[in-house]
Amino acid sequence: MRRASTVQNLLIAILLAANAGAAYAAETPFIPIDLGTLGGLNSGAGAVNDSGQIVGFSALPVFGAHAFSWTAAGGMIDLGTLGGPGSGALAISPVPISLEPTSSRPTSRT
Repeated sequence: MRRASTVQNLLIAILLAANAGAAYAAETPFIPIDLGTLGGLNSGAGAVNDSGQIVGFSALPVFGAHAFSWTAAGGMIDLGTLGGPGSGALAISPVPISLEPTSSRPTSRT
């Protein structure tokens, strides 16, 4: 039962973040997407950009939470921390961001 409510809360957060402030939001069709987790029991969306890239937090299997980036093509990517015990993402650039597999630095696609 807990997983079902977590997924429902996640989907609501995604929909709200994707259309916050949009006057036409009620007319736009929504397609709920289960983003998954980084192995823990829950995750939450912090923001969505115009390209559909989503950032937020996800619980880890043992303890803590990490920020993530999600795209339809790449799925959920663990963004790690800046040295602390956990992290989370609450905003995203309107320009799509990608992480190169051999680099931990985000790069902008233009």
